[in-house]
Amino acid sequence: MTKTKRTTTTRKKTSRDGKRKAAMKTRYLISAAVIVCAIVIGVLASMGPKLGLQTNPIEPEAVAYIKKNNMLKNGEILEAFKAISYYSFSQGAVVTDKRVFVYDQGRVVHAIPLDSISMVIVKNSELGHQEVIIAARQNGVIGIEIYHTYVPKLIKLLGVPKSKVQDGTGALKKKNATQNQAIKA
Repeated sequence: MTKTKRTTTTRKKTSRDGKRKAAMKTRYLISAAVIVCAIVIGVLASMGPKLGLQTNPIEPEAVAYIKKNNMLKNGEILEAFKAISYYSFSQGAVVTDKRVFVYDQGRVVHAIPLDSISMVIVKNSELGHQEVIIAARQNGVIGIEIYHTYVPKLIKLLGVPKSKVQDGTGALKKKNATQNQAIKA
């Protein structure tokens, strides 16, 4: 019996192999960079305020910032808070039992008493958000951009009747049609 000799062949290295390796390295580097960015953004966002419309319980840091800067009038009750800045409490919108106001750097920039609201307009914005424009004839306008699921809660807190709420871009019609379809299903 004769032994057969096994032969092995080695593949010739071509210029394509080098290109493939370079492409794989590039993909790994891009993936690593994306992961690092996502982690950094996540950490920064978790250090700052919650971004949705907050009703009781409101973050203690937000309440402390508002009280420290004396933004509430005597007897006012804090009903809702919306951070405008992603990383700090330095900008926000506040709803109390008597008024709605926006502030910047610890100073109330504009306020509208709830009983003087003449109209609320809801307009579609980006990424599922809606802009709620609160208007009072002589007291000006405040615009707050919030996620669409918070809009009914904000309108309820403002105490505005449905007759004063206007649909700026079909935002409410779409939402109501979707809710009606869900109810029928």
